[in-house]
Amino acid sequence: MNQEKTGKFIAECRKQKNLTQEQLSEILGVSSKSISRWENGITLPDYTVLDSLCKALGISVNEFYYGEKKTDMDFERLSEQNLRLYFREKYGKRLRLKFAVLSGIIGMLIFIIIQLVFLR
Repeated sequence: MNQEKTGKFIAECRKQKNLTQEQLSEILGVSSKSISRWENGITLPDYTVLDSLCKALGISVNEFYYGEKKTDMDFERLSEQNLRLYFREKYGKRLRLKFAVLSGIIGMLIFIIIQLVFLR
């Protein structure tokens, strides 16, 4: 996700809806400063306001994610891709750690079994 591109897209969609940053902030229950930071690509909206933001701007979450209107795209494919990215980012570190620990345990068990077999 390109924060700057997404920010420009938020600003563009807001302006197309003839909303000021202040008006959008009131709709979403956030500060107008937050809207400004989103539009300037400094931060991204919290996931708790993402759905409301997309509804207010008349865009899909996929369009938000890619920072552009998607008309002829395969939205099912994009949804799958977004879910994979989300889970990779959220759980990737945990899975690698679990895999490393499990590999270590299996390695020790194999070592113990080999020792027991060859020491008899």
